[in-house]
Amino acid sequence: ILGGGSLRCDGGGATSAPAVELVDVLQPITSSQADGIANEGFVWGGMVVPRRETEALAEGMRRLVAAGWPPVCIFTSDLAWLVVDRLWDHAEAMLGGGLSTGGGEEV
Repeated sequence: ILGGGSLRCDGGGATSAPAVELVDVLQPITSSQADGIANEGFVWGGMVVPRRETEALAEGMRRLVAAGWPPVCIFTSDLAWLVVDRLWDHAEAMLGGGLSTGGGEEV
């Protein structure tokens, strides 16, 4: 089970999870980033997700695998979805406007 400040995957005692502090690191989108998307189809550089969060997710996945669970189970944690939300907001800002889920509706 992931959550509550501990990780427990094997029925044993809970192990302390890395402390995570969510911070807003979304930087304003620059014209060069927008141009990179338009001209190259991608952009590189800048931090979107703080290292503490990516390290916490990586540690969670390592512990899941060590306990015999697939790494995708990290998506049972709130942190994984907070990071996805942060990335979604960043992509929306870079691409301009609402993003579509592919089903024709805008998110």
